[in-house]
Amino acid sequence: MKKKEWFEIISRVTMDEPLFMEEGNGKPVKPSVSLSSDTFLATQSLPTEIFSRTEPGTIAFGIRVSKPIESVDAVVLHLASLACERDVYPLIISMIDISGFEQFGFRVERISASNNAEADIQLEELKKFWNIALVVDVEDVFIMS
Repeated sequence: MKKKEWFEIISRVTMDEPLFMEEGNGKPVKPSVSLSSDTFLATQSLPTEIFSRTEPGTIAFGIRVSKPIESVDAVVLHLASLACERDVYPLIISMIDISGFEQFGFRVERISASNNAEADIQLEELKKFWNIALVVDVEDVFIMS
């Protein structure tokens, strides 16, 4: 993504939370979607050359999300700023159904594995495809500057 696109993401971030429709008991509810590894159909591998990945010369790094985050907004602001300043491409690698980064326009790759061995294989495939130099846990993002 170009700097202009990262600036657009930064300008749309707000710390306000949306209100969700109420269900019968009068309490707001958060949407819940449960996706399993059976949800996605197995596909035959396509040549990677047909997909555009990052800009030439841009370094991609992975952000692993393994549990829901309290404040996605703060992480989004930090990652978008880091992408602008350092000309890097943050790629979200989600181990959960909904990471929260989708709504901000980040590229989110979901790992849907039933065990650690499958998850490791899928992560290695993503690292090769996106040419990811580094994968960090989302909890460690603020260490990066």
